[in-house]
Amino acid sequence: KVFRTRGVMDALIAVITKTSKFAQIEQHPHLHRGGKSINCEARVKACSALSNLAIGYDNKIPMFQYDGFVDAILNVIDTDNGEARTKACSILWSFAAEMKNQVPVVQRGDILPTLVRVAEEDHSTEARFKCVAALTLLAESLENAVPLLETGALHPLMDILHEAGSDPTQWKGQTASWCVGFLMNMAQSDEAVSSLRESGVVELLAPLLTLDHYQSLKAAMAVTFVCRFDKDDETYDLLRETENVIPKITSLL
Repeated sequence: KVFRTRGVMDALIAVITKTSKFAQIEQHPHLHRGGKSINCEARVKACSALSNLAIGYDNKIPMFQYDGFVDAILNVIDTDNGEARTKACSILWSFAAEMKNQVPVVQRGDILPTLVRVAEEDHSTEARFKCVAALTLLAESLENAVPLLETGALHPLMDILHEAGSDPTQWKGQTASWCVGFLMNMAQSDEAVSSLRESGVVELLAPLLTLDHYQSLKAAMAVTFVCRFDKDDETYDLLRETENVIPKITSLL
């Protein structure tokens, strides 16, 4: 109901647009001291309200399609380093959570590079977590696999997983878990398999196959998909390992 209320979206978009750092400098240069806009709080609250609206199931598609909204959100991510940026990334996550949005989000051409950039450049931030989660959801649609590879989404997420280590019980937060999910989703695409194999995905996930942990189930599925065209003995042994781990892990669920 709030989304459909006349003028609400336009008003919120106006707030985040007019309080952008560049707009603030142009209009009130004497008020922009120490790199912090006086309208920062208004911007955060507007982004928070929009993020809450985007959570609503019925709002995900019309909000994504709303004229000028995505441009405004991407501008926040480009120009902000604080809470407003995190909320903006949450909105992109909400868009990706709607399956009917997943291909159009990638086809826009400007959202995917932004998600990859935040995943690559940010360190241990909530914004990075949101973007990694969004990339994982976008990978659910097989049509997105090649664009995800071409935009460079694979290596930042593999780096995050490598840094997290091979023991899921020691992972901090859920970011690494989403990375495993991303690899599992990507591995289901025939067109992505060779790139995943060459990038070392199997070697990265192999240590998880020996653990009694639910992350091992996702890893086993990813490895099985990635190796489905291989015929050598080494791959056979690896697949036997996944064959053993899957029933063991499912019994824990």
